[in-house]
Amino acid sequence: MITGWPLLLLLSYLFAAGCAALTTQNARLSIILQTLIALSQVGIVMALLWQVSNPDFAAYDWHYHFATGLDWLWRVDGLAMYLLVSSTSLWWVLLAYSLGSWHHTATMPPLVSLNLSMAVMTSTLLAANWFSFFSSYLLLSLCSFSVLQSIASTQRFSRLFWRYSVISDAVLLLAIIGLMSLLGVQSFAPDGMLQAIAVDEHHFALTGIFCLFIFGFASKVALIPLHQWLLHNAHANLLVLVFLVTLSLSKAALLGLLRLIYEVYNLPDMPLLSEVALNLLNLMAATTLLYSAVKALQQTLLSQRVAYLLINQLAVIVLSISLVNQFGLVATLLHWSYQTLLGMSLLLCIANLSTCLQVHSVSDLQGIGRHLPFTFGALSVVSLGLIGIPPTIGFIGQWFLARAVLAAGDMWLLGILALNSLLMASALLPLFYQAWFKPSQHKALAAIPIALSWPPFILASLSLLLGLLALAPFSPLQWVQQLATVFYSTAQVFSNTAIAVPL
Repeated sequence: MITGWPLLLLLSYLFAAGCAALTTQNARLSIILQTLIALSQVGIVMALLWQVSNPDFAAYDWHYHFATGLDWLWRVDGLAMYLLVSSTSLWWVLLAYSLGSWHHTATMPPLVSLNLSMAVMTSTLLAANWFSFFSSYLLLSLCSFSVLQSIASTQRFSRLFWRYSVISDAVLLLAIIGLMSLLGVQSFAPDGMLQAIAVDEHHFALTGIFCLFIFGFASKVALIPLHQWLLHNAHANLLVLVFLVTLSLSKAALLGLLRLIYEVYNLPDMPLLSEVALNLLNLMAATTLLYSAVKALQQTLLSQRVAYLLINQLAVIVLSISLVNQFGLVATLLHWSYQTLLGMSLLLCIANLSTCLQVHSVSDLQGIGRHLPFTFGALSVVSLGLIGIPPTIGFIGQWFLARAVLAAGDMWLLGILALNSLLMASALLPLFYQAWFKPSQHKALAAIPIALSWPPFILASLSLLLGLLALAPFSPLQWVQQLATVFYSTAQVFSNTAIAVPL
């Protein structure tokens, strides 16, 4: 039975946070305890994965009744498990990097806040109704604020983040209250939550509520012009940016959009219901896509260039979500894991250059690749993946996104995607060229500790391996194909030959 595993996983994060709080003065003991807890989490996730992979398994619900209309509901199903495996796997890599950084720099990472954030993020991924989702989402905002407050370099920017967060969460709460006043209390479902009302009679109200949801989630996914909190924190601390964007807050907002479109409004079966709102989301995502790519090209500081590249990748996922068709769903779920993997590897490479070698600008990279082959080998692979060059995993995600645009008939978006790829290449390839082909201006460079260099290298190698094995039975692509059948009938889902990526 699956009964206790989700709660046990969440409690393991809380236990890790408690251990971190009690061992702040003993780095060796804290590192050992965090490692042992992470290993136990591997076992928990594997046990969950084994039970969910059973052909007879559909979903498992766990709920706790607070009051009338207030039920805390978790659901373990294929979608939740896919997102959970992606998040927890990359959390272990980030934890290993953080512990390695602590060992070599004697600067303790905010392990208490990070573990609490992962506990709340786990709850957010499993949330199966708006009450449990919004409660977890709000706690995640608080934990993210705590992460920013616990690091000296980001404290002065935490108030900016908090202002963005309070306003966006208030708008989101207003949207949820409006939706629940129309629909009552329901749980997320693959066929949506609108069966109990006359949709035509409430068309205007449902469209307005949808727009409120978009603006409620927009700041956390850094859509233009609500992206300033991300840029400021990128300049202050890249490790915080890795966590907030690739693992927790931004991913929670993307999950909210995904559930809204597929499990609340069920837009695959009601395409005209929120056409205006979807066009607005398309336009915001496309604008952010081009703006961030152009701005990334203009940045000379590595941290700012990477920050704009991350904003760009978040916009790619938002665009995939807004293209409500089979290819769009596949592209969304692929980008969820693939771009997270690539983004984390990129950020960790740049963080190593910044903290270990004091390399902060593009011009500082001249000839440095020959001194740091593992770091720049990883950076090169990741750059090719973000541009979308085969056989990297980035190409697979871009392939499905392009197919989604063609299926939707929005040809102008195809031009936007092509232009974005060119701009991404213009922003990333100069890093590659400077590092490998320019004469070196560094007479001597300190080595990056192995504990800090192996996480981005492993992630980059994994990204290349997943690209080469994209059609293997155990690949994320095959898993995503199975998940697509939940939201689209068998007749609508593409056959293996139709969605196979020609590598």
